[in-house]
Amino acid sequence: MEPPLPDSDPKVIFQFAMEFNAYEHWVTFEEAARVGRERTRDSREAVLTELFMAARGSRHRGDLAFVESYGELYPRILKYHRS
Repeated sequence: MEPPLPDSDPKVIFQFAMEFNAYEHWVTFEEAARVGRERTRDSREAVLTELFMAARGSRHRGDLAFVESYGELYPRILKYHRS
């Protein structure tokens, strides 16, 4: 899936965020959470993990805070998507 624009419907952004399963990639919730909190943004996996964890947190809380995170991450997502 192409990265949606930051002003896209939150459902579309959430769907994109869930395409990368950080739990599966990092093997444990703890490791995925650690990578998401570090916010290193130094790799495709780190950026997508940060987005995944933000989206999961928003779903748990019932808010749309992940949309703001997506807007912040969007330039890096595009960079890694195109490389």
